Amino acid sequence: MTVSKPINMGRPSPICDPNNIIYDEVRGEYICIETGEVISERLINEGPEWRAFTPEDRLRKARTGSPTSFTVHDGGLTTDIASRSNNKLRRLHNHLRVRGNNTLVNALKLMNDVCSKLRLPKVVKEQAGLLLRKFQVANILKNRRIPELVAVAVIASAKVYGIAIDSKMVFRIVGITRDAYWKALMYISKKAGDIIKMRVADPSIYVPKISRQLGLPSQVTSLAIILLRKLKDLGALDGKGPSGMAAASVYVAGIVLDHKRTQKEIAEAVGKTEVTVRNRYKDIVEKLNIVVLM
Repeated sequence: MTVSKPINMGRPSPICDPNNIIYDEVRGEYICIETGEVISERLINEGPEWRAFTPEDRLRKARTGSPTSFTVHDGGLTTDIASRSNNKLRRLHNHLRVRGNNTLVNALKLMNDVCSKLRLPKVVKEQAGLLLRKFQVANILKNRRIPELVAVAVIASAKVYGIAIDSKMVFRIVGITRDAYWKALMYISKKAGDIIKMRVADPSIYVPKISRQLGLPSQVTSLAIILLRKLKDLGALDGKGPSGMAAASVYVAGIVLDHKRTQKEIAEAVGKTEVTVRNRYKDIVEKLNIVVLM
């Protein structure tokens, strides 16, 4: 018996406390669990006419489709025709399904491929799919710009959810350069205004990955994050690249806790140059008045 508290049980009972009244979906009755009184009966059952006893059984019998999604061009609202039914009809249906949406289909296909290779969560895929749809509405989603726009959508979506992402890896997968990425950003800004609100990522999200790649203990990770929080309170992170600041904080924390790694090792772990690590290192020790004994 499935029970739930009523929303509107019709005739109120002068004896039973409303908190003691339950709804029996099988019998269609409101029952008082304290006195056993049937408050109301022969109610319309708004649930399915079938019964399921396992999650698999419920999934098999359900006649509703999968939830809508921005990761496919039709939002997931489509009809699949089995190949054994009518091959000609199935091919025609698939052709009509994407007609007029080829550009969006290609962009979403590449976006899903990038997200899968980077093992990004579903929320990032959905956000990236939504951005690509906005690009289409703004008439800036062109075939020749698909790789650049996909890179912009994926990187911006990851930042929305505070997920660390390797931009160079994205560029490599879609086959573009950093310059092409920035040109795409400027193009979007010019044509569609504030369609993308870029938010600088918190440097702390890069620290665990850097420490893990360098085989550093958790104490170094914790100290590096503390250093970054202190710098944030001082406003010293403004205008600084988050991954560079994260790398330098790990470098400083490693020295302080006697788990030193070279600037070259740190730079390779985060995909930056030694010059970047060295400059950010100087910023940290100066802002926090840290005396490092090499």
